[in-house]
Parts: sequence; C-alpha cells; structure tokens
Amino acid sequence: MGDVNLFVDRSTKRAVFSDKSKGIATLPPFFYGNLQPFVISVLDPSGLVDENGNLITPFWSKANLSSQGLRMIFLKSPTDTTKIAEQATWTWGAATSSFSGSIDLSTANFLTALNGEASIDGFLEIATVNDNRRTTIFQQKVTLKKAGDVTAAVNPSITDPLLTTGEANNTYVRILGLPGQEITLVHKNGKSVTLRCSADGNLEEIQSP
Repeated sequence: MGDVNLFVDRSTKRAVFSDKSKGIATLPPFFYGNLQPFVISVLDPSGLVDENGNLITPFWSKANLSSQGLRMIFLKSPTDTTKIAEQATWTWGAATSSFSGSIDLSTANFLTALNGEASIDGFLEIATVNDNRRTTIFQQKVTLKKAGDVTAAVNPSITDPLLTTGEANNTYVRILGLPGQEITLVHKNGKSVTLRCSADGNLEEIQSP
C-alpha cells in the first residue's frame, strides 16, 4: 500500500502539496481494514521573499521534531470521544526530517462508525507531543469508507463444548482425600478401575491382582 505523504503547515494547520508548493492538498479516502502507512513532515514558513515581498521557493522549512513525538487519531467528529483509530508510535527520520509509521484502520470502532454505510465523513487529527504535552497541528475532514474486498473478522472456533454445571458434575470428579487414598470408578456395565496419585503427581492406575 502506498504511503500518504502529508505535509502539514503548522502555522495555518493545513496540508500542502509539498515543502516547495503553496497549493492546498486534499487527502484521499481511508478504507476500513487497511494498515495505512504515512510519512508526515511538519512545516514552518521559510520567510524567503523576492524584492517585491512575494514568497519564493522553498516556501517552507521542515521543522526539526527529533526530540518530540507524534500522535494521530481518526474521529467521527471532534466532539466524539470515541476514537476510530489511533497511533502514537512514529519513527523520526533525520535524513528526511519527517515521521513515518502506519495506523491500523481495521478497528471495531471504524465498523461501528460506518454503521452499515458505504462511506461517512470523519476527521483526521494530528498532534505533536513534547514532555507529554500535546499541541494539535492539524485537523481536517476526511472520507472514511468500507472496502468491498475485506476479510471479515473471524471469531475463534470453539473446539471443546461448554458444559453446564449438571453436565460437568456428571462428567468430572474432584476428590480431595488423604495422602495415598485410592478411588474406584465403576461403569454402569459393572467394570471398574482403581486410581491413585503417584509420587510424582501423576494419575496411576492400580492393576487388580
């Protein structure tokens, strides 16, 4: 899956095409079930101007956030406290001055938010983290979609049946007796077996003389 290369101008809290473009970027839709990789660069205005006072390229400089962290969340609404997905672990790349990582969009909260719809509006929010203090640098409405070719979550299969209390009482025996005590189990056909606990803690069958 291709990376979403996101350039965030933290002065205006919006996404731009790149650190060399003033154009406002539009984010793609995000699909349930995807492990979506991102490369995120945080930008500050470079302040470079020509003789007429117009901004010139590069319009932005990449912020050095090597000592900080990053946090990304997807929400149905900024007023909704239930997070559709979140990721707080990102890798800082010194060579590119950017964060990289992936966010898992195969969450139960994503499906709940879709509520059977093919797509809904949601929000993507990004914050920098410095000494456990978050600073929101980006929040934008995005489209959240249900992919058609997604393997449904598989419930674990139950290999052993659950027994009722009555069935368990009729199936298992638990006896706490004296050391060395033997027990004899008798089948309804009259056959029996005598058992005891061996010195090493294992069940031992006593053979009839």
